[in-house]
Amino acid sequence: MDAIRYITDNGSKWRALPADFPPWKTVHGFFTRWRAAGVIERIRDALREQLRLRAGRDRYPSAAAIDSQSVRAAETVGKPTRGYDGGKKVDGRKRHIAVDTLGLLLVVMVTAANSQDRPTGRLLLSRLRQTQRRVRHIWADGGYNGTLADWAKTTVNMTVEIVKKLTGQKLSSCSPDAGSWNAPSPGSARPAATSATTNASPPTPRPSSTGP
Repeated sequence: MDAIRYITDNGSKWRALPADFPPWKTVHGFFTRWRAAGVIERIRDALREQLRLRAGRDRYPSAAAIDSQSVRAAETVGKPTRGYDGGKKVDGRKRHIAVDTLGLLLVVMVTAANSQDRPTGRLLLSRLRQTQRRVRHIWADGGYNGTLADWAKTTVNMTVEIVKKLTGQKLSSCSPDAGSWNAPSPGSARPAATSATTNASPPTPRPSSTGP
């Protein structure tokens, strides 16, 4: 697990894993099997539920915030999965993320950077509805303004509230019934090598010789 997180954090080649990790073929084999079986997502979800309980929240969220961020892609990323975001002037990919009110990851999607937030937001909310059936309220920025709110209400039974950012604001702020909160914008999350290995926790330090 530490070796997989190292790849996620650094974006290294599998063959470039440091020698204090297991052989790269072993690590890649575990990652491939775990991704296919959904193990990594189950680990992520279990950790999020523990953190929510520790914070005095319900195990399952009822509200979420969504956002997107375009990031430059490596030269090895092919044209079918990359695009140019004219607004951000970024040639690469775009990650679309949903987090709970603590900023913990719920859903992540990766598309070409030229994908628009409004249509892709429908796919994001559809996945969120499938995996987090108790989520009913969504906060989003102006990039999702338009028909998304009506679609969400009639199709996935969610209400979408467009939150305008204050001048100079770097964090999204909302005040649900349970009290005020300041959740980090999903767009501020660090890049991930793949959607399967993305998580909302800080990168794990390099393991010691006594680590797992």
